[in-house]
Amino acid sequence: MKAIRNMISSQETLLASILVGSTSSDDVRNVTLLYHSSQMDSTKIEIIEAAVRELGTNPRANMSEIARAAGVQRVTVHRYFGSREALIRSIAEWALSQVDEAVRAVAERAASPIERLTDVIKRLVPVADRVRFLYTNPEMWREPELRSRLEVIEKQLRSWVDEAKKLGEISSEFPSAWVVAAIDGLLYAALEANRAGDIATNDMANLVVATLLRGVADSTRGSR
Repeated sequence: MKAIRNMISSQETLLASILVGSTSSDDVRNVTLLYHSSQMDSTKIEIIEAAVRELGTNPRANMSEIARAAGVQRVTVHRYFGSREALIRSIAEWALSQVDEAVRAVAERAASPIERLTDVIKRLVPVADRVRFLYTNPEMWREPELRSRLEVIEKQLRSWVDEAKKLGEISSEFPSAWVVAAIDGLLYAALEANRAGDIATNDMANLVVATLLRGVADSTRGSR
């Protein structure tokens, strides 16, 4: 963090020098390059996010269709990614990093297995479209490295399910792999229901957790 603050401080000082005319042309070029680099990063993320949305509804979308969804020219998409295959890999790496970050954040805190599962679901709901991409895109499964990273994430989720089953918090009749698959399915269901306007964004996480842990049976029925 200190290094980041120092970098920001030096950039602010450099910009201030430019504004008062007390810096060299090399420094001006450095700031210009820094500005354009940040702009390019922003554009790249916008293309990736648009591609996730487009491929979610049209898995065979080509570069032109993805460019149109991102609001940029086709040549821009090619400049950043070169090919559709490279774009798909970039999306997968980006999605995996976000899912991995959510799982790691939960793993680092002291909590019961069911609390961890609840927490990780809440963290995954905002990136549900990326989770879905990882499980439904065939190109993803042709890359051993990417597949291996996803398997590590699944292994962590299954371990929490296993622990919850030992504590009686999840029924032992359900295979752990099935429970993890159910989480993926419920995330997708929440995503689609939200897109259709059937559920509010703020309700997505609670609905996924409640459906996973309690099912949809009427819990008051047995007491009548």
